[in-house]
Amino acid sequence: MVADVRGAPEGSIFVLHQCAHNPTGVDPTEEEWGVLADTFAEKRHIIFFDSAYQGYASGNLDRDAFAARPLRLQGPLLSLRTVLREEPRPLQRARGRAVCLHGHPEERDAVKSQWEMLVRAFYSNPPAFGARVAHIVLTDPELRAQWQQELDHMSGRIKKMRALVRKHLEETYKTPGTWSHITKQIGMFSFLGLSKEECAYCQEHNVFITLTGRANMAGLTEETAELLAKTIDGAVRKYRAGTKL
Repeated sequence: MVADVRGAPEGSIFVLHQCAHNPTGVDPTEEEWGVLADTFAEKRHIIFFDSAYQGYASGNLDRDAFAARPLRLQGPLLSLRTVLREEPRPLQRARGRAVCLHGHPEERDAVKSQWEMLVRAFYSNPPAFGARVAHIVLTDPELRAQWQQELDHMSGRIKKMRALVRKHLEETYKTPGTWSHITKQIGMFSFLGLSKEECAYCQEHNVFITLTGRANMAGLTEETAELLAKTIDGAVRKYRAGTKL
């Protein structure tokens, strides 16, 4: 990734997930974010962060916001989209905000004028009720604390499902291969490392993951976590080990 950043023309625009990368579930470490920040600054790149899953990665809002901090200190033009889409979520409507951090007044004025034109063209006057609900939750200490507890619970549950899938693969079914990546990844989604044929096998057995191997870990239960592992085991033994099922 660092090589790609260095190889891009100066002033390129990079769109990054701040945490819980979708679709891979693979996030840079804090040290790696620091290296990336230095590289972005060297090439004067423009960074756009999509912060759709803040709180879903670790369960901690502050910890999941780390990625933008070293970039902010380095001084590249930095945009951040914060989305309150996943929850709180009244009527399935997304609420969020766009923030641009800059170092010069002329940059501020240029960005502001462009955003004003986009806002006018796309929605002009969006519904306010979703933002008002979010405001009530985030400004009331008791409601905010409850919301943060729920975030921690939800992220913890996803981690538990990851651990269950890995345990069944390694211990229950002794599936050939290495499955530690399932628990090393973070957030709602996981790249399972399956081939297209193996993914198609899973779909044929009513386990619906994408043909690229992305699975929604947030949608699993204790029962379906084992079903996923069992089906992966069947796919791997058929296409890798040559075992006749």
